[in-house]
Amino acid sequence: MDNKTISLITGATGLAGRALSKRLLSEGQSIRILVLKNDPLLASYLALFDDKRAIQVCECDITNYLSIAKYFQGVSCVYHVAALVTGDHPKSIYDKVNVHGTRNVLDATLNAKVKRIITVATADVYGLPSGKTITDTSEYRYWGEPYADSKIDAAKLVKQYVTEKGLNASIIHPGWVFGPGDQNLIPAITEMIDSGTVISWGAMKTSVLDMIHVDDLANAMVIASRSGNTIGNDIIVSDNSEGVTFPDLVAIAGKQLNKSYKTIHLPYWLMMAIAKVSALLKKLGVVKSTVLTSTDVRSFGLVFPFKPQAAKNMGWKRKVDTRTAFSECVKASMSQ
Repeated sequence: MDNKTISLITGATGLAGRALSKRLLSEGQSIRILVLKNDPLLASYLALFDDKRAIQVCECDITNYLSIAKYFQGVSCVYHVAALVTGDHPKSIYDKVNVHGTRNVLDATLNAKVKRIITVATADVYGLPSGKTITDTSEYRYWGEPYADSKIDAAKLVKQYVTEKGLNASIIHPGWVFGPGDQNLIPAITEMIDSGTVISWGAMKTSVLDMIHVDDLANAMVIASRSGNTIGNDIIVSDNSEGVTFPDLVAIAGKQLNKSYKTIHLPYWLMMAIAKVSALLKKLGVVKSTVLTSTDVRSFGLVFPFKPQAAKNMGWKRKVDTRTAFSECVKASMSQ
């Protein structure tokens, strides 16, 4: 590997990390990926690439600084994509990966004197809708939800390292991420269609989704890494100008699956009650997992009025047609 062109990626085997890996390798770069020992996604990740000589796989754990520090030597840029996103865990579990893990990555970046780091957060850091338009410079607002709040704490940590330690970092905040291999949104929709009943609630009938394809997200990360004007900045990466709604996605998936279904629209308050009862039953040990979480209910059932500008200012624009790409992803999922 040529040390001048090595980029380090955490979370490379995940949805966004795969797209970023493809993008960097297509430019002739070498990549060093940090993965957990026995990562179940590693084999399918490596199978994506015919030539693996430019990929260095490093087994370690971002929650353990000593296990990751040496891999940051000789790196030109760090892309911190790893995070605990899915599941229904206590905040301490999310904090261990998303906050403590981020701190370790930031420290390793500083100590190895890496010139640039791009961290991936989430548009959730801006909190629940308050009646105000949400821009890149809007304040972070806690949800009272473990995942979102852990990502806020991590983003604040990055900003602290920028101002107090001179770290050259930028924070990417994607909207609803989807793409090939998606294990969240697409399976949730196709499973409902397979059951014959699609459930929606709150604003899901009409609200426009802030969708972002992984290839467009990867492009934003790379552009940000090469722009000195984005250091210390929050960058929301989404573009809802296509006007895609949840019913649009369901219709696309239904057509691809060639299945009919009925739609039931429930009140927001009812779905929130179901989520809270489900969480209580899990806490009491009555059930092993929740039907859905209050984060799910809020994320889908409320309207988040995003108006991003920073991504466009650095030269980013959406290239992937959401409806076409979503259809292709559903088709691909049928053969998996």
